[in-house]
Amino acid sequence: MRNMSEETIKKCPYCGSSDLVEDQEGYLICTQCGAIISDITFDTTYGQKPPGRTQTGTQYVKARHLIPASVVDVEEKRLISPDTSSKLKNFKTILDYCMQMLYHLGVTILDDQRKLLESYILKVLERSSKDGRQIRRTTTGALATALTHIFLRKIGKPKSLKVLQKLAIDKFRIVRNSRQISKALHFVELVLKDEVAKSRFATAEDFIYSIASELNTPSIIVRVAEAISKIAKVEKLTLGKAPNGIAAGALSVAYKYLEGRQIRSQLATIAGVSDVTIRYREMELEENPKIREFLRIVADYYRRQEYDKLHAFIDEYLEKLEKETEAETTTRPASS
Repeated sequence: MRNMSEETIKKCPYCGSSDLVEDQEGYLICTQCGAIISDITFDTTYGQKPPGRTQTGTQYVKARHLIPASVVDVEEKRLISPDTSSKLKNFKTILDYCMQMLYHLGVTILDDQRKLLESYILKVLERSSKDGRQIRRTTTGALATALTHIFLRKIGKPKSLKVLQKLAIDKFRIVRNSRQISKALHFVELVLKDEVAKSRFATAEDFIYSIASELNTPSIIVRVAEAISKIAKVEKLTLGKAPNGIAAGALSVAYKYLEGRQIRSQLATIAGVSDVTIRYREMELEENPKIREFLRIVADYYRRQEYDKLHAFIDEYLEKLEKETEAETTTRPASS
């Protein structure tokens, strides 16, 4: 603990305003921007000792969390919301859970992305308060899991819900069962329906990049798997199938043909699907004549270590596929 005679907070570190006040719980608040600095012990000249402190006559400050201004309402230099304390606690708990999951998944986010996540949390808490929902520890864990799932999809780094469920239930133990997460996801999607509608749905290619980053997959295998998923889409092999299953199947086939390896169990864990699902996706992909011929040529180049020719072939093949698709679309008669 540091003596504040050496570094007393006189101005808001974010907006520079010197108009700072304390509420009844000892939180220091900037009335200009609404920032709250936690873990405040206040000056004894206010007529009372800091709770839990034995020293007097000195002010101590430990600034840890900055809570967005929209969490609290500041009017006439005081907090006017009676449930501000619980709202702040729930906000910090959910944000901490989300950041723990992102860190464990190896996902780094930028400042503007963090602000987006915080805005999602605030909207959910405000709706919960409005509906009179009681938020418990397991509720915060389920909400954090659902919010992380939607947030990752929004920023283009999707993870399957099964992967997040396993983290929340088995590793962090912040949720009791998957049913709680399903209910939380339904509620969060209802609150964020506009954001969910605007967000781009995750594709098989998105999942390929996400899975490959965790496996440290060679770039050439990622490229082949991406091409396989695009051919599968044109051949209508992806209809009615989850994109994470298609991605896992494409990567499994690429590993099998290029390196002769079977990594279904690893793919199943990361993609959040079963080994059986991957096996079915493999069979569907390998049985397609176009994909089978594509893999034969790619594997031949790979064995001869002609990587430049391999990349050139993939570029040429995908370009030809795109032109064929466009031609088919333009010649298709309009439905009456």
